[in-house]
Amino acid sequence: MGHDAVYVDWAGTDEPFDYALARRLRSPLMHTAAGRVLVAHMTAPERREWVAATFGADEEGAVHALRTAARIRDDGLERGPSGPVMPDVRTVAVPVGAGDRVVAAVSIAHHLPGTDEVLDRYEGLLRTAVTEWERRGTS
Repeated sequence: MGHDAVYVDWAGTDEPFDYALARRLRSPLMHTAAGRVLVAHMTAPERREWVAATFGADEEGAVHALRTAARIRDDGLERGPSGPVMPDVRTVAVPVGAGDRVVAAVSIAHHLPGTDEVLDRYEGLLRTAVTEWERRGTS
């Protein structure tokens, strides 16, 4: 929503995670995996405008954001640290499309041992769910 990632729903597994999300229903786009997916899938002019508004004279931050966006587009997802609020949380986030546009992103986060193996499974679950949602939207 605007230049913020907005959580519309979540299911937390523990009190710190629920607390962090409840306190930050709106977050800067680069502070969440889903937000980074949204930045990656803006049109190039929208992304440049967003970077200029967000980073101003911080060229290093702007370049990092643009490189992150390019990597996400190439990979088709964001996978790694959730963001600065809960840096020990690892996440996978994928875009949700409507026609030829990305209109949302969904993510699953995990912070327990064995996270990389769990994220492999989550990635598959998210991709399956998103494919089904997108299919429903076109029928």
